[in-house]
Amino acid sequence: MGRINRTTYWLSLALSGALVTVLSVALNTPPQVAAPLILISVLRLHDIGRRAWLALSLLIAVPLLETLASPDARSEGLVMPDLSPAAGVLAIAIAAFLIWLGVAPGRPGANRFGEPPRRGFGFARV
Repeated sequence: MGRINRTTYWLSLALSGALVTVLSVALNTPPQVAAPLILISVLRLHDIGRRAWLALSLLIAVPLLETLASPDARSEGLVMPDLSPAAGVLAIAIAAFLIWLGVAPGRPGANRFGEPPRRGFGFARV
């Protein structure tokens, strides 16, 4: 699928976050961040030399956090009010995972996911 370096990861994360925010405000809908996070994380995990299965944890964690932190879910009785600390712990875990992806060095040379990405902003495809 490909690999991205740390610079590309951080810029992609910022640009996708901005795009999700603008679209959610323009369309008056809650932000949907799981898909962009997973796509960016998969490419970064490949650069680190890890399989993409780890990124699928975001598929569960991000929507769960959105539910736990949603005022509508709490007011409608869908989530117990005492789960707010769980939402905080989950948010910290997601942030720690994303930061780890951004600071972990990529594998030098080619790996099973392709050639190393070039320096600066860029993608390396298989």
